Amino acid sequence: MKGYVFACPHCHEWRSVRKHGKTRSGLQRYYCSECRRTFQIKYIYQIDKGKSETIKPSAEMVETC
Repeated sequence: MKGYVFACPHCHEWRSVRKHGKTRSGLQRYYCSECRRTFQIKYIYQIDKGKSETIKPSAEMVETC
């Protein structure tokens, strides 16, 4: 993505964004010096194979009639 300027998704400032290393998966990270937060353009999440993919509702999440 050479030549592109990204705006910070938190404060929407584009002049204060700079590169900030890479993630474990090799994606570029960026740092905003205006709001002092880091972000990525694309996020990849890997599911742990030992965990279940379904979410069971808890007692607080269940709405009763």
